[in-house]
Amino acid sequence: MPDHYIPNEAYDRLVDELLHLKPTLDPRGQIVEVLGEFGEIWPESCREAIEADEAAYRARLVR
Repeated sequence: MPDHYIPNEAYDRLVDELLHLKPTLDPRGQIVEVLGEFGEIWPESCREAIEADEAAYRARLVR
């Protein structure tokens, strides 16, 4: 897996958010949300879902 570099400010914000997570019944979901919202880090499956949604949207425009 290649390294990914983000601006220092974004990195610090991401680390701070991860350090200050509140106790929850879904800690994994909370971490996933922080990674996505503050670090713009998403799993490949999200890209596939977004691309499928965009393709469906474009198909509706053509009709």
